[in-house]
Amino acid sequence: IDSRLFKCIMWDTAGQERYRNAMIPVIYRDAHGIVLTYDLCDINTLNSICDHWLKEALDNYGSKDFTKVRFYLVGNKRDLTKERTVTQEQVAQSVVTLESRFHISIAGTFEVTCKWPNIVDKTFNQLIRDLVANGCYDSKSNEIPSHSKDQVDNNSDDSDELEEDDSTQKGLGLRHE
Repeated sequence: IDSRLFKCIMWDTAGQERYRNAMIPVIYRDAHGIVLTYDLCDINTLNSICDHWLKEALDNYGSKDFTKVRFYLVGNKRDLTKERTVTQEQVAQSVVTLESRFHISIAGTFEVTCKWPNIVDKTFNQLIRDLVANGCYDSKSNEIPSHSKDQVDNNSDDSDELEEDDSTQKGLGLRHE
């Protein structure tokens, strides 16, 4: 990005219980981006972000300075329109709830599917650009990054637009090399 190389380290526990105790503190510690995913066909998965996953991320982050980390919500299975039960209004309400309950900012929301070509890659590229634009990365120099409160919102009813801009996963770290 802008002639600079960034090394990305991503963790995905897929919500598996066996990773909770051993790996969770390592996954979140000093992360620059935390991507919390939910299933657009199951409201309980969005509720679990509100009730469990974000709290776990914050408890294990390793710092109380949340200006150096950005949070994203990603709904998966965008292609399953008939099975969809989570509305964009419910996601927007969850963002408001999460921001007020945990005193953090949700930097962006996305809806994705692995069935449309390049969606995951394009969304991760957008997330990485957002992290870099907001100074959320380790730098070898001692520069102090500037931070922006801009939000990335990638929800649209136009599937062509979605194919240009969406993705999924659960933990994102950047290191500037």
